[in-house]
Amino acid sequence: MTDCELLVLNHRNFLEMLENRADLCMILLRILCRRLRQTSEQVEDVMFRHLESRVAKAVLQLAESVALRRLRSRSVELHVSQRELGSMVGGSRESINKILQNWYRQKRIDLGKASILIHDIDAFRRLI
Repeated sequence: MTDCELLVLNHRNFLEMLENRADLCMILLRILCRRLRQTSEQVEDVMFRHLESRVAKAVLQLAESVALRRLRSRSVELHVSQRELGSMVGGSRESINKILQNWYRQKRIDLGKASILIHDIDAFRRLI
């Protein structure tokens, strides 16, 4: 979803690095624990939240990550397709479209081609 750089290490070199660098082991352990918590939260959301709530939560998380990289603003534009959003929350593109159209009619968002403009992040937080 974003530009990145990749590094490939073979298994033997990776284990050797971990044996010699306890600081890297701790960093990796923190990352893995965070990912496990996120995965557990996603499973709970799919089991216990309605789709609209899952979409609101995903959109808000995306908006907060974008807002952190910019000056604080009440509105945030996300560049994400309805299909991508559906994949994130376990819903079909058609179901996501219905939810977004409803929010558009309520003037909570504006919709563009593969983009969502959230007018007021704080008001959006109240959806969850």
